[in-house]
Amino acid sequence: MTRTLSIFTLLLLLCSCNSEEKKQKEELQSIYNEVIDIHDEAMPRMGPIVRYQSEIQKLLKDSTSSEEQHAQLRQVNVALLKSEKAMMEWMHHLNTQYDTLDYQEARQYLLEEKNNISAINKMMAEAQEEAKNMVP
Repeated sequence: MTRTLSIFTLLLLLCSCNSEEKKQKEELQSIYNEVIDIHDEAMPRMGPIVRYQSEIQKLLKDSTSSEEQHAQLRQVNVALLKSEKAMMEWMHHLNTQYDTLDYQEARQYLLEEKNNISAINKMMAEAQEEAKNMVP
C-alpha cells in the first residue's frame, strides 16, 4: 500500500511539474508573440522612412531653401537614419533561441526586447511623422 501511495505521489508530482513547465513555455511564447507583433507593426514604416530620406536629400540639394530649413531637414534626416539603424540592429541581435535560457532569464530577456522594440516603433513613428510634415 505504501509503495502504491509513493508511486501515486511521484506521478502526481511529475504531472504538476510538467503542468508548470507547460505554463511557463506558454507564457514565454505569448511574450515572444507580443514582441513580434510590435515588430510587425513597425516594419512597414521602413519603406516610407527610406523614401523620406531620399526626398530630404533632394531638398537639401535645393539651394533655394533657407539655412534654417536645411538645419530642420538635417535634423529630421538624422532621426530617420537613427530609427532605421535601430530597427536593423534590433533585428540582427534578436535571439530567437530564448528557449535555451532558463525560464526567468528567458522571461526577462523577452520583456526587455518588448521594451526595446516598443521604443524603436515609437522612434520610427515620430521620425516618420516629422518627415511627413517636412516633405511635400
